[in-house]
Formats: sequence, C-alpha cells, structure tokens
Amino acid sequence: MACLFTTAERASSGTLGPPRGRGRGRARSFGALALVLLLPCCDDHHRERRPSDTNEAPNTLAPPRPDFTPSRSAGPRPAPPTVRSSDPPADPTGRSVPISVPDAANAELAGVLEQARALALSLDERVGLVTLGVEHMTAAGGVDLTRDMALYASFGFHELDPTKAPGADLVEVGVSITSSASLCGEVPAPCLRGRLQDSSRLELGARPRPLPACSLADAWRAAHASGVPENAVATATYGFWEGPPQLWTFEVAGHGELRRDIDGATCRRATREDVFRAMDGSRGARRR
Repeated sequence: MACLFTTAERASSGTLGPPRGRGRGRARSFGALALVLLLPCCDDHHRERRPSDTNEAPNTLAPPRPDFTPSRSAGPRPAPPTVRSSDPPADPTGRSVPISVPDAANAELAGVLEQARALALSLDERVGLVTLGVEHMTAAGGVDLTRDMALYASFGFHELDPTKAPGADLVEVGVSITSSASLCGEVPAPCLRGRLQDSSRLELGARPRPLPACSLADAWRAAHASGVPENAVATATYGFWEGPPQLWTFEVAGHGELRRDIDGATCRRATREDVFRAMDGSRGARRR
C-alpha cells in the first residue's frame, strides 16, 4: 500500500505525466495509466513478504515467559527399597519359628503339633488346643510341610471373670498357627507362623480340647480299614465339635460317602450317635 500511495501522490503532483503546459485532462489520464501499470509492482512487493510463498515456516512459537527459568537436573533419583514378596509384613502380635523335622515332605504330626503348641504358649501362656486341620496329608498319614498351609491350628482360652458384672466378664484369647513353605521371611522354611487373633473373630464358647491320643497316622489307617481307598486324597480335622468325644474327621473332595469320623481317644470309627453327642456337646458349650 505504501507503493500505491507513493505512485498516486507522484501522479497527482505532476512528477509523473507529460510536461507542464499540456492539457489537464491528458495529464490526469496519463497519471491514471501510470498508476494502473505500477500496481502489479506493488502486488509483487507484498507477495514476496508472505510466508506461504517462501520456504520459511511461520513463527508460531510463543515468546518465552520473562519468569521462565530452565530446570536443572537433580541427578538420578535413588532407587526405592527392594521389598521381597516372600517377606510377611511386620506384625507385633505375631511370630515365626522354623519347624524342626527329619522329613518335611512326610512329617509326623505329633512333633509338629508340639512345636505349634510351644509357639502358641509363647504368645499367651493360658491357651490350649481348640481345633486342628491338615490340608496336605500324605498317603502314610503324615504332613507335607513343603506346601503352604499344610497345617493350621487354633489355640484359645475362655473363662468368665467372677469379679466383673455379667456381660462384661467374658475373657477370651485366641492364637492361630499356620505352617508355611514360602512366607517365612528371615526364618528358614518350613516354618510355623503364629499370631494373636482379634477377639471379634473368636468362636464364642470355644474351649481347649485334650490333645488327640490317637495319632493322625493311626486314625487314617482306621479310615482305610473302614473302606476308604488307600490312594484317596483327603483332608483331616480334629476338635471341630466340642464333644466329647473328640473326633478326627476325614473328607475326600467330591466323595461324601468316604467321609469318616474316628474317635480321637480310641482310634475306632465313630458311630452316628457319637457324632450327635459331639455336636450336642458343642451346643451345650455355647449355652453355658
């Protein structure tokens, strides 16, 4: 537009056109013609300044902020502490101890149970065995401690404090014991892990049972003698019912007909009447 204005000004001022003295109309015509002829020059002048007609890219970057300061590298961040998944979380109410057995793959239950009892008493000296379970039993009636949760046991204490009002006099303590082959932390595997139970998780009225006089291996042989196949894979529990009698119960998954209840004191197969008496004893204990 500056070129256009300059050309127009020169034409109107007489610097463009014929010499003075000629007709005014011819001067105006000549100036207009000069203006038309020079317009392409002005247009080329502006076209050269367009970014789209050159190889230059338009400057689309915003200017840096006056308060912008490039950040300095703080160096490599320290690596987070390594936490092994096999380490159990710290528990002030729990404890782990290694299991001492000649053969962890076929351990005799009596020896393991004695170690579990010692661990429970170290957490509370008042507790006694309440229930016992074997999830991974060997064909010979042992415990396969190379597998997690092969054995679990609960120990408890239950009494009424005569110095307190009814309803506020119940005193119960529970200790759970489980075996582990992989979650022993710094303790050599296999191990027993014991912890105090929350009182809200305790079974009301659960009282300690006598330790089984009939061993797991002998009770399993009695189950075989009653018709359970020797290759059957079973789980075993003891003390599930308050009793008496205290019963070993063997169950084979998918075969209810192979369930067997064996008297924990005599190693004989329990009758239906024995089972009902054990169940009634549990109901009576809950009423007391």
